[in-house]
Amino acid sequence: MLVGEAPGETEDRLGLPFIGRSGKWLQKCINVLGLKNNVYITNVVKCKPPNNRKPKWKEIGACSKYLMSEIKLLNPKVIVAMGKVATEALAFKSIRGSEGAFFRNSELGNYYCISTWHPAYCLRTGRPTTTEFFEHLKLAKRFIWKVT
Repeated sequence: MLVGEAPGETEDRLGLPFIGRSGKWLQKCINVLGLKNNVYITNVVKCKPPNNRKPKWKEIGACSKYLMSEIKLLNPKVIVAMGKVATEALAFKSIRGSEGAFFRNSELGNYYCISTWHPAYCLRTGRPTTTEFFEHLKLAKRFIWKVT
């Protein structure tokens, strides 16, 4: 399961997550790793915040029941929190680095979370974040097979 911040304008209009520029890059990464049909992508906030600003905690709280329902329903082995908002909304300490961060949440089931960069940030900044992001996805893939 991949969790981002909030939909952009196109995503909000069409009701689909990550279909813009960063979504296309994310799909390329997923396809290269052979995870095309094994990944569920969603956002913390389900509607685009005004002026494309960072979601406020009130908005995150209003949408959290939907995200928690998705997690309970899908029961993922690994959640990749893409960006600071997703990481913090999932109540995990934001940790960056080439090895990611692993967490367990007994309330929602046994899964691990890898905190990584948001794809849009990767595209804005380039390397090393794009390289680290891809490494985090590879780590998630390897980790899935370890816990299966």
